[in-house]
Amino acid sequence: MPSGTFWATCNVGADTQEEYGDYFAWGETKLKEVFEGDTYKYWNGGYNQLTKYCNNASYGFNGFADDLTSLQEDDDVATTHWGEGWRIPTYAEWDELTVFCTQTWTTRNGAYGRLFTAPNGNSLFLPVAGYRSSSSFIFDGEQGFYWSSSLNVDDPNIAWVFSFHSDGFGMNRGFLRYYGLSIRPVHSANRFPAAVITDEKRKATLENSGILYLRKEWEGGFLIPVSLRISLFFNNPLRFP
Repeated sequence: MPSGTFWATCNVGADTQEEYGDYFAWGETKLKEVFEGDTYKYWNGGYNQLTKYCNNASYGFNGFADDLTSLQEDDDVATTHWGEGWRIPTYAEWDELTVFCTQTWTTRNGAYGRLFTAPNGNSLFLPVAGYRSSSSFIFDGEQGFYWSSSLNVDDPNIAWVFSFHSDGFGMNRGFLRYYGLSIRPVHSANRFPAAVITDEKRKATLENSGILYLRKEWEGGFLIPVSLRISLFFNNPLRFP
């Protein structure tokens, strides 16, 4: 991929590619069960009462505006839950995924979703987890909705979303920020530190590889990441003798 972006192989709150994981409001990092305007961190009582991420004073509480249009690290659940370097994809990174990959509607271990296949043959699966409004689950098992880190500057009450179902996919102009959506983290390849991994059977030095956390397991000579969090999606798989 042109950007060199690494995509995680599971959602925040999941351990496998087909698990839905947890749901989060845009810019929130804590788990909760009710997704409404009254429970949203950056609304002071309702619509057009924003207290952060507001590029237009007409939408802000008492004329508030801060011109922030992309999530900061403290408000990025991928960063706060998985650590430095992990983050929610931008609009451009979601768009890049759709432009440079082929897509197929399929299942993984009984879960429906879309499989993205890169030119090198590596693939990434996104399950259709639906979204949450109030205490309800909407379209789970039918459609997928994943936050981007990008605010919709035409209406800062909403943020851009990647959505898909069996018949199509694309960037959605946005959901109200208080809805609970899925999170699929990314990591920039050039931000990965070198890592020295020691195993009783293997020893390897991985430089800027994208492998940060490892289990002591090997399958067909391939290094397997803990919780399958890290995908060598846009690079040739690392292989050891």
